[in-house]
Amino acid sequence: MKNNLHWVLDVGFREDQWQTRMNIEAANLSQLRRLSANLLKLESDYNASIQRKRYRCSLDPDYMDKVLFNPCLFS
Repeated sequence: MKNNLHWVLDVGFREDQWQTRMNIEAANLSQLRRLSANLLKLESDYNASIQRKRYRCSLDPDYMDKVLFNPCLFS
């Protein structure tokens, strides 16, 4: 049975479709995806899926700053 984080990475980030050639590259990308998934989960003002939050981050730099510099992380 897959856990919740693995499902989020498969569905929200389409991790299984990536074709990385080197092991180091794959490991680095995996860690970045996990970090971004956790940051998006912590952001609770915008009630949407991980995919929608990712899309909003790509369009709105202010929202991306809000996700990256969440006050919950620094308290």
